[in-house]
Amino acid sequence: MLDNYIITNEEIYRDRAFQWKVAEDKSTGNQVLLQMLSIHIPIGQIVILSDYFSLFESIKKEGLLTPYHIINSPDAPLLVVYPYEPFETFEKAVKKQPDKRIDWLYEASEQLFFLHNRNLIHGCVSPKHFIVIGAKLSIFNFGYYPLFSFGKKVVQKVFDNKYCAPEVLSEKIKPSNTIDIYGFAKTIGFFYPDIKTKNWYKKSTNSSSKKRFERMRDSFDAFQEIITNTSSKLAPKYRLSGYASPPKGGKINGTGNYIRSKKVNISAIPNDGYTFDHWKGDYTGTSEVASITMDSDKHITAVFKYENVSLTFAQKITVDILGIILGALSAFYIFHFILNS
Repeated sequence: MLDNYIITNEEIYRDRAFQWKVAEDKSTGNQVLLQMLSIHIPIGQIVILSDYFSLFESIKKEGLLTPYHIINSPDAPLLVVYPYEPFETFEKAVKKQPDKRIDWLYEASEQLFFLHNRNLIHGCVSPKHFIVIGAKLSIFNFGYYPLFSFGKKVVQKVFDNKYCAPEVLSEKIKPSNTIDIYGFAKTIGFFYPDIKTKNWYKKSTNSSSKKRFERMRDSFDAFQEIITNTSSKLAPKYRLSGYASPPKGGKINGTGNYIRSKKVNISAIPNDGYTFDHWKGDYTGTSEVASITMDSDKHITAVFKYENVSLTFAQKITVDILGIILGALSAFYIFHFILNS
C-alpha cells in the first residue's frame, strides 16, 4: 500500500526513470494508474518533478493521458495518479491494425503540438511511450524533461540514447521542443525503416537542434507528404464532394481527394443571374471562399440565389420610351408596306 492506494496488480511498465502500476483508491474504490520513480532522487529535485507534473493537471484533451493527483510522502517520494483505462502498447496495437498506423501517429503528433504550444515538453519520445486506449493513441510517461536539470550523471543513467536528441547530454544547451521532434522522427523510423533515407528524416534528426523542424505539425505534414507520394495505401485519403443548389446556380472549386489533415480551399462560383448565399453540409458559412481541414470524408453544398433584378425609375422610363419608339417604327413599316402593295 502506498499512501491512500492499494497496489492491486503487478507492475505493468518500467523503464530507467519510472514504473507504472495499477492500484485501488481506498476512498472511492476506483482503479487508478500510478506512476512512480524507478531511481533515487534527492528531495529538492523531486519538488522540480512535482511542479512539472502539476502543469498537466489542468489540461483536459481527448486522447491525452494526464494526471489528476500528485503526492509526495515518506512512503512515496513521487506518486502521480491517473484515471485507469486498459491500454495496449503501440507496437501490439499496430500489429493488430496496421492500417491505423498513420492515423495514430497523426494523433500523437497533434498531442505533442498541443503540449508544445503550452510550453510542455516530454523529453524522451520513443515507441515505448505510445499507448492505445480504446481507439485513440496517447503519449504517456511524461517526466523526462525536468531530469535534464539534474545533471549529466542522471541523464546518462535514465535516458535511452537511441531516441533522445544529442543535446540532452550537453549541460551548455537548454533542450527545447525540438528534442521531441527528434524522438518522434526516430519513432517513425522504427515503424517505417525506409523513411530513414529521406531528407525529412535527416532534417528531423539533425544533430543540431537549430536545423530541425521548429514545429511538430510542420514535421508531420512533411512526413505525410512523403508517405503519400511513396504509397497512397499508407496515408488515408478523404473525399471532398460538392453540390450546387440549384445546379444551374453555379459551381464549386476545390473538390477532390485529399490526404488526412490537408487544409483545402474551396470557392463558390455563381453563374450569370445568380449570387452565392451560403454553405451547408459539412461546412457552414457565408463567405464565397473558405478552408476545410480533411479529417474525414466531407460533403458540402453551395446554395445560390437567383438575382431578382429590380430596375430603377429612370431605367423603367428608358425601357418604356424604347418600347414606344420600337412600336411606332413597327407600325410605320407595316403602314408603308400596305401603301406600296
